[in-house]
Amino acid sequence: MYRRSIILVILLLLFAAEAFFARQFYIEIVPFPEDEWWMTVVNNCLRDLLLAGVAGLLYFRRNRLADRTKRYFPVVVIGVLYLLIAGFMVNQLSLDKGFLTVLAVLTGLNNNIVLVLLAAMCYHKWPSMLMKSVYFAVYFITALTMIFDAFYFWQTSMHVESVLFKNLNIYAVQGVLSGMTAIQLAGIGFAVAAVLLLFRVTKPQKRKPNFAWSLLCVSVFFLGLNLSYWSMVQVNKYILTEYVCVWGDETSEMIRSDYRNLLTTPVNINFASKMLFDTDKIARRKHIEQRPLTAKDERVLKELGILRTQQVLQPLEAQYDKIVLLVLESVHRDYIGFYY
Repeated sequence: MYRRSIILVILLLLFAAEAFFARQFYIEIVPFPEDEWWMTVVNNCLRDLLLAGVAGLLYFRRNRLADRTKRYFPVVVIGVLYLLIAGFMVNQLSLDKGFLTVLAVLTGLNNNIVLVLLAAMCYHKWPSMLMKSVYFAVYFITALTMIFDAFYFWQTSMHVESVLFKNLNIYAVQGVLSGMTAIQLAGIGFAVAAVLLLFRVTKPQKRKPNFAWSLLCVSVFFLGLNLSYWSMVQVNKYILTEYVCVWGDETSEMIRSDYRNLLTTPVNINFASKMLFDTDKIARRKHIEQRPLTAKDERVLKELGILRTQQVLQPLEAQYDKIVLLVLESVHRDYIGFYY
């Protein structure tokens, strides 16, 4: 009873603190946006409860942390690497630090380490050189794809797309390398070398973790986090549409939701799928509807000078030996030289 009272007092103080800071944020707006204020308070309180739950889970399992960290050290390396990349993505995209963003990071952490974790579990269940080689291959490929994808995101603010592999040539590589400094290249080389050096496994032990129970826990965490995230996205969208009813907030939330989805994407699976399958809608012409121009369309185009009203003369022979390509900010670099 005493412990419950302490928890209740802490929750009330937490709510009061979030309510105070949210009020300070909206205090200068007249009339006071009460709906947005409540949304902010509830959002921040849910975030704090989620982080408190994660901290509590780690605290109650603190006796196992040292052993699990040592046993699954390569998984820890991949997890830390993802958290660094996720922090960079949140900062680069200027995402809010609310409940859904934190939940997206936790879901992405689980999604990005799950393959390496399964390989580690198999190695500790059946220790051998073959399983160790598989473990290392999954670990190293995952780390490389994360490093490459982080650089790609830094350049494009998106994950790797399949058009990259369709247009991969020496000129594209030279174009990327020409825009990088020696320090950046050295940083990438250092990251790859660090990944290689940080791979280590413990010697086979007689006492092994329960493989079936571990697999069940991994499945529960994977399904629980992903279902929770996608469910909360729909709940948040419903609340904004039915209760807040502010078009600007709804539109901004749609954009933030697309950005948060980048955090949950398993980078290694995305990299393999984009390399093996054509998933870029823009690279296919089937989705483009071709229809004839109406009389109204032709009249408008003629008024704008886009549609010629007289017969087009044959163009003169080109009197140049060079072509200068002007690339605007909205043109993705991967599409340069790509023919549809």
